[in-house]
Amino acid sequence: MTLYAPRMFKRSGIHTFGDIALKCYTITVKGQVPVDIDRALPYARQSLAGSLLPWLQHKGVGYLIYHAGEDANWLLTRLWMQGDIVSGLIAGDHGHGLNPIPTPFVECVWEAVICEFERNCWVKHMMIEAPDPDAWLMDQLPEGLH
Repeated sequence: MTLYAPRMFKRSGIHTFGDIALKCYTITVKGQVPVDIDRALPYARQSLAGSLLPWLQHKGVGYLIYHAGEDANWLLTRLWMQGDIVSGLIAGDHGHGLNPIPTPFVECVWEAVICEFERNCWVKHMMIEAPDPDAWLMDQLPEGLH
């Protein structure tokens, strides 16, 4: 088993894909070159458009994580659905470009930091009397080691 060591988390802006706005983050293992979110965005746009997610009842917001891991780069795309369910796609790059992962992976312990933060933001800004998607989009995980 791997020993836990904090990794560098950075915000990478809010990117829109049609009528969907995603908060974007990167995670980098210490000693590795940070990943460039711009290299992953075309793949994210294409995979999202080719999935069922845009056709399901969604809330128009979500988040994206691009993680430079030890053996591969991972791209997680998450979209908040009606009924307050988060749904998503995962892709991996083992040195040959991003490809969808058909195995039922969810996220690793570092990616879970962002997922937990986003879940708490969702409760705080969206599961209230007057949901505020703009406040949810602006509320982002602080950059740094996590």
